[in-house]
Amino acid sequence: MRIKRSGMKQNNDIPDKIMERIRKLMRLKESTTSEGEARAAAAAASRLLKEYNLSLFDISGRAQETVFAIGRSGAFSYKDAFGSYWKRDLLNVLCRYNYCRILLCRGTTDMFIVGTDENITAVTVLYDYLRTAFRRLAEERHKEYVSVRRGYYRTGKYRKKYIRSYLEGVTPGLREQFEAGRSRPAEESRETALTCCHDALIDKYLEKIGTGTSKAHPRKTGTDRSAYYSGMGDGRNISLNRQIKGGGI
Repeated sequence: MRIKRSGMKQNNDIPDKIMERIRKLMRLKESTTSEGEARAAAAAASRLLKEYNLSLFDISGRAQETVFAIGRSGAFSYKDAFGSYWKRDLLNVLCRYNYCRILLCRGTTDMFIVGTDENITAVTVLYDYLRTAFRRLAEERHKEYVSVRRGYYRTGKYRKKYIRSYLEGVTPGLREQFEAGRSRPAEESRETALTCCHDALIDKYLEKIGTGTSKAHPRKTGTDRSAYYSGMGDGRNISLNRQIKGGGI
């Protein structure tokens, strides 16, 4: 997914070495075999991005609109053969924990990332990585689940239901990983101030372009509970520290 800049300034581009460290984490997709590893890589990259944003925030003084110039990405589509919710949910939680906001366009399946140049870039890398990793893992979990079952469980109809349910479950699990990695109490005030700063600037940007964040419609599809909880719980107890060290961070 290429990022389309929209009125962004380039005076605070993310240093190449930081972006490369984030991409290094994302390259774990070549070898990861568990949802937990995928979540751990996302959480580690998010923490790295938080450190970068805090460093800018600490030196920005009153020039926050200059340091944190807000814009939006090019369009992503949440349309998918396995439901229209999971991609939207995934991008939404990545935006929420990485100082961005998802923007949905009414009447279309388009969604955009709103935030600073560097945060949009990082969220895009995370989204592309996790979207691919979770989709592959969904197929693997389905094959494992039906290998000892017969009848309806071997049909294409059930495969679609299982994979859709699994994919809807991964984001709540990912959110738990992000929550577990939040700052210690001594650091919370700085992080809260940083989040409020980004939220205020994003609100101002959305007001300027005359739009807001669309609300999601209620879900009407049935969910396979086994698949959903497989997606939610797979990798829940994995050690984030081990993954971070393994990724060279």
